[in-house]
Amino acid sequence: MTLAAQQASGNRLVSEGMRRALRRRGVEALGLALIGLGGAMAAMLASYSPADPSPFNATGNPPANMLGLVGAHVAGALVFALGWAAAALPAGLTAWGVRLVLHRGEERALTRVPVLIVAILALAAFLSAHVPGSGWQERFGLGGMVGDGLLAAVLRALPMPPVEGLDIATLALAPAVLALSGLGLGMSGAEARGLARFCATGLRTALAALVWLLRALARGGIAALRLGGQAALAPRRASDAPPAARPGTPAGSPARRRRGAALPVTDEGADAPA
Repeated sequence: MTLAAQQASGNRLVSEGMRRALRRRGVEALGLALIGLGGAMAAMLASYSPADPSPFNATGNPPANMLGLVGAHVAGALVFALGWAAAALPAGLTAWGVRLVLHRGEERALTRVPVLIVAILALAAFLSAHVPGSGWQERFGLGGMVGDGLLAAVLRALPMPPVEGLDIATLALAPAVLALSGLGLGMSGAEARGLARFCATGLRTALAALVWLLRALARGGIAALRLGGQAALAPRRASDAPPAARPGTPAGSPARRRRGAALPVTDEGADAPA
């Protein structure tokens, strides 16, 4: 009876509203921790260097990573495993941290985070389907060792040669990555529709700005052509204009006649004395 009485009194000391407030503060603290972890991971990956010491690169060089030796080891392991797809990890952590802080969709975290992991793996396979550029110094593809392995498994499962299956796999992975990413980040139907409207509005605005710019360029080009034509015709008009009269020259003198006009022919024999 004494234990039951103590529990009852303890329950009365912490009200239901206090429990909800404590729970909200705890969720917000977890969200801030995820945001900080995402920022630290982003700094690790942004300052990654293949020459840094890592579990797969034994070297005595000092690490150039922002977070020192620990950051170099973590970034090296992530890039080795996922390649460029490792950048989705800090993005996902930050997105879920913001959701927890703002209490937007926090109840979907337990069911959506596994989908986010699948989306990152699909992104790694999608990146491995592309040829690395000349600046890529790693011995694996853009999706890391995991992406290369997943892409190879997908190509083996397709009933066609790998060269033809690569294009089909790439086209299939692109929408799959987008859909899985939306689900993994906890987007609801209303949020997806809002994002679609935002993208459509932005696209219409960009197209309208492009049309306005093209029209402005066209008007400017037409005006420039007109000015150029007038400048080209100016010398010809000046040459066709009558010359200015000299001071003291009669109006009917030859100097006032139009250039090229024939002078009157006089019969000198008729004017001579007989």
